[in-house]
Amino acid sequence: MNEISFFPSFLKLIFALAIVLGLMVAAVYLFRKFMNPSSVGHRDGSLIQVVSSRYIGPKASILLLDVLGKGIVVGLSSGQMTLLAAIDDREALAQVQTLRQNAPPAPVLSDVLKRYTEKFGILPGAQKGGPRR
Repeated sequence: MNEISFFPSFLKLIFALAIVLGLMVAAVYLFRKFMNPSSVGHRDGSLIQVVSSRYIGPKASILLLDVLGKGIVVGLSSGQMTLLAAIDDREALAQVQTLRQNAPPAPVLSDVLKRYTEKFGILPGAQKGGPRR
């Protein structure tokens, strides 16, 4: 009678499970990275707008806020928010608004994926064997 060896089948099962879980984690990471649900710089009719944000380190960033027409610069860390500066200069606020209106829109996920597929040569009908040049 043929004996079914348990150990190699178990290893195959664990390996397949690890691949599936790895793909799921990667998909969640990419989804969060490219489809950020926050509306940074987006006009939604609220009284507080995030004009710009810049990450300066792990769990630390600087935000430029528009609160009722006044500019406020805030430092944000993992558990603390600190007022860094208040901008009352009308010319500076007008310049920020102009830069904000002329800023290019955030890239769409499909455009980002298209750029990477073109970069690495992963196109339907493309030759296999390396990136396109």
